[in-house]
Amino acid sequence: MISFAVERWPTFYADAKYIFDEHWKEAALDRDKITLSIDLDKYAALDKSGMLHIMVMRDDRVVVGYYLSLVFLHPHYKDAGPMAFVDVYYLRRKYRKGAHGIMLFKETEKSLKELGVTKMYGSCKAKMDKTKLFLALGWQLADFCFAKYIGG
Repeated sequence: MISFAVERWPTFYADAKYIFDEHWKEAALDRDKITLSIDLDKYAALDKSGMLHIMVMRDDRVVVGYYLSLVFLHPHYKDAGPMAFVDVYYLRRKYRKGAHGIMLFKETEKSLKELGVTKMYGSCKAKMDKTKLFLALGWQLADFCFAKYIGG
């Protein structure tokens, strides 16, 4: 049975860490230069401060998807209320058919709205273009994001 719930970092990480490598291998750029290395202390601090919002999709009790947002007052728009910026979202391949992705996004939006968030910012990898999903859910194209590896 599919369920959605907001969870705290310790519970989420304990149950979802098995998916992170799968997600990284599918989505990350420059994998030959930058390895996956999750800063557990940083996520724990963000969670403790109330800045980390985690929507989890489970099939029975198994994590099959997630949407993590960073929530804070934008320094350009401090009077507009808190805004949510996507950190990462993922849905295991088996669950990408049907409406699971739409449901994950809608549940995240509903939960953030209940917290008083006024605006959400999202993105997607160019190689995993989700533009149609964002537009179908009422988002508007706001920015293009570019990346360039400049390390050694």
